[in-house]
Amino acid sequence: MSYYLAVCARAWRDAAALLTRQGIFLGLLVAVLTAAITGWAGAGVGERFNVGLAVFAAVGAALVVAALALAWCLVAAPWRLHAELAARLQAFERRPDVSPLVALRERGVQLLNSDNQFILLEMDIRRWENETVAELEKCATRSDVSWFKVLGEFRARVFLGATEEINREKTMLAERLDRLFVIIRRVEGGAEGRTISP
Repeated sequence: MSYYLAVCARAWRDAAALLTRQGIFLGLLVAVLTAAITGWAGAGVGERFNVGLAVFAAVGAALVVAALALAWCLVAAPWRLHAELAARLQAFERRPDVSPLVALRERGVQLLNSDNQFILLEMDIRRWENETVAELEKCATRSDVSWFKVLGEFRARVFLGATEEINREKTMLAERLDRLFVIIRRVEGGAEGRTISP
């Protein structure tokens, strides 16, 4: 039932738009033609020009034109709706698959919360960075990859109970995780991701 309501609503909107765009010109044309035809027909049988009849005929003709426009839009609405739906589905299918990046981000969060010793943590983080960069190079822009790799300035963070070396590694990891999240949103095509720039 909702499909038919959507078709009717779309047809109504299209008919209103069509009549709004062409309505003034079409209305004047129909009124003039109807009045002329009514006058010509009346003169043919020897009657004087009847203003009331001409107005009535013009209104009737305008209603017929509106009904025809609505009927045309009712016929065309399903095809327009299907074409729009197909375009949206194709756009959705063209979106890159970000699940490997999401899995890498989740692994990075686990590393951030791990209690490994510095050497093990550093090795795990470097392996994670290399895998993430390799995955980013498949779907992200060069500027995104560079923004992820080269940190430059970033916010200092303090992890309780961590040595200075571990705190530094985890701070850089946390910054890369934040940047990776922004890149994932941008690659996936989320509205918020498009508005954030590095």
